[in-house]
Amino acid sequence: MPPRPIEIMTDQPLTRTTFRLGPLRITALAVVAVACAACRGREPQDFNAELLALNAEYDRALVDADSIALDSLYHADFTYLGPGGELRTRAAQIAALTSGRVDVVEGHSDSVLVRGYGSAAVLIGQFRGRAEVGAEAFAFHERYSTTWLLKSGRWRLVLEHGTVMRESAGP
Repeated sequence: MPPRPIEIMTDQPLTRTTFRLGPLRITALAVVAVACAACRGREPQDFNAELLALNAEYDRALVDADSIALDSLYHADFTYLGPGGELRTRAAQIAALTSGRVDVVEGHSDSVLVRGYGSAAVLIGQFRGRAEVGAEAFAFHERYSTTWLLKSGRWRLVLEHGTVMRESAGP
């Protein structure tokens, strides 16, 4: 059965456009409608609190080198973009964080800003901590952005970018 034509009237007089909605277009519209419906009825503050809690959970997973927690927080398509421009897949990032080569002794996020965009959100913050590589211990300060996607009612971390901040010498 051929798709039914849909007529769309524009603001211009005597202008009329007709296009057909095939099965692929109907499916695409349904996916968009479901994604929007997932966010409908939730206040932005709900997203903020939930995402800030997940961000704190992520901080704990980093410090604890908890591969199970990292695996549950990361989206299947997770990508890490590091301070030197390196790209890591989900598996490579989990391996790097849990290998024991670098031990994040302590760390926490602060100054976290949450920006919601429907079923996506961006967090911008700072992570301060101490780490050890072998016998060498050092403090670090990183500015980061993370992108989270809401899928099946659950937020997952899909992209992270970090930039190491240089500490200023003066006040």
